[in-house]
Amino acid sequence: MHEKFILSLNHLGIKYYSNTNTAMCFCPKCKENGYNKNKRKLSISFEKGVFNCWVCGYSGTLAKLYRDYSLEYDKNFYAKLKNIKYNDNQHTISSHFMNIDYYRPLNESDLIYQYLLSKNITYDKCLKYTVSVNIFNEYEMAIPSFDTNLNINALWTKNLKNHRYNLTNTDIIFNEYNFDFNDENYYIVESPLDAIFLDTKNVIVTFGSKSKLNLTSKLFSFIYDNCNNKNITIMYDEDALFVADELSKFISKYIIAKIDIKPFNSNITG
Repeated sequence: MHEKFILSLNHLGIKYYSNTNTAMCFCPKCKENGYNKNKRKLSISFEKGVFNCWVCGYSGTLAKLYRDYSLEYDKNFYAKLKNIKYNDNQHTISSHFMNIDYYRPLNESDLIYQYLLSKNITYDKCLKYTVSVNIFNEYEMAIPSFDTNLNINALWTKNLKNHRYNLTNTDIIFNEYNFDFNDENYYIVESPLDAIFLDTKNVIVTFGSKSKLNLTSKLFSFIYDNCNNKNITIMYDEDALFVADELSKFISKYIIAKIDIKPFNSNITG
């Protein structure tokens, strides 16, 4: 596992000189403070997942080392992610990979980004919606959801190898801050990737399931309260248009709205 972290160290300019489970590196904190520039005094234990500098005392987990010397814009994002209350009953991916300490900002060189770019999701959209990647698993991505106060209310993750995904809090409105209730137009899509591709306000994400729209769900209440007498466009993949049709009929039982169904044209699968 630590080979991927070594690549991350190199990406951050932290030189690595060992093939064992313990490594001695130049300390980025020492370099930042202008001393001990030429001595490898930062000890890394890949087996324990920790590091320590014997000169300045800088220490912690490997994830901390990566976060501290990652991109500056990302600092506040990770601070917010620390406050997520995870629902263990919802986990479908190893809990090791659900710990936000193991995620970092997406880079244009990442495999995840190459996948997203093939789906016409550009890097500026990835930054805007804070798409992240697991530092030990280059196939694992994470997308946070924010409420109306810009606090994170859930984390959606997906593994590109086995196509498994997870949502840490199922009873949410994805990116609820991004709605304009004076607007006449609303969109319903299957996954957060679809919402990022559209990159517009008033996108309701069902996370690929009509069952999330039961009468007691927050999602149903949201549509009932805000979409009456509005225009709703349901945009699902072609192989899920029958689900979109069922969804349209269900919504029409409870509100008056002009509902259109269109196949999603970006070939994104959630």
